Amino acid sequence: MQPLFMELGPVTLYWYGILFSAGFLAAAIHWSCLSRRVGMPPLFGVELCVWVMISSVVGARLAYLIANWSQFVDAPLLIVRIDRGGLIFYGGLIGATTAGIVLARLRAIPIWRMADYAISAVPLGHAIGRVGCLLNGCCYGAPSTSWWAIPLDSVMRHPVQVVEATYNLVIYILLMQLYRHKHREGRVFAAYLVLYPAGRFALEYLRGDPRLGGLTLNAAQELSLLFVVAGALLWFTLPRKRHHNPRHAHVPR
Repeated sequence: MQPLFMELGPVTLYWYGILFSAGFLAAAIHWSCLSRRVGMPPLFGVELCVWVMISSVVGARLAYLIANWSQFVDAPLLIVRIDRGGLIFYGGLIGATTAGIVLARLRAIPIWRMADYAISAVPLGHAIGRVGCLLNGCCYGAPSTSWWAIPLDSVMRHPVQVVEATYNLVIYILLMQLYRHKHREGRVFAAYLVLYPAGRFALEYLRGDPRLGGLTLNAAQELSLLFVVAGALLWFTLPRKRHHNPRHAHVPR
């Protein structure tokens, strides 16, 4: 793997940071294009991206710090070096969801309408971010002798970053199809809570980096199960209300 992108004098750029930023840029473009169809203001996608970027990074970093605090006791300045990796996705998802709820309240947007709109871009940005993980050499797989194994630190490993990036792209396509045909606001969000965590649960068995554990499952798998259950319950309990007509949509400013 090649974590270093380039060196510009005293500034060092890493692939992880480049692709992490590219993921948010892709999400902003997605939201901006989608806003025309669902009646959101033209620049609302950019505003949402700023909120999500800050809240998700804070949430993801806090989760990583809690899980790996011993790494930072003797080097506290590394706490802010997110360009080198060190983010836990579920922490970021919780942080971004919280920010989305606050923004929806401030802009008087129905919560489930905001949830569907916001979550639709997440797997796209996540897929790009996982490519950054591949180049950075983090979130790697367990040693493997299978035909699809890739080298990392002179060890052949399961390419879990590639698999997860591909899986996220599949989820993105499925969510957009559901967005076009759904009849209940909130179902795109509910579908994501089932689809991604289910895949993540399975992929954890191929992960090779140290993970927090509890009972026979690790922390990521336990959270995945909780999200799947929450998504399934949400899917079946959402009000039977047809999807908002974008021709009559209006978001107060």
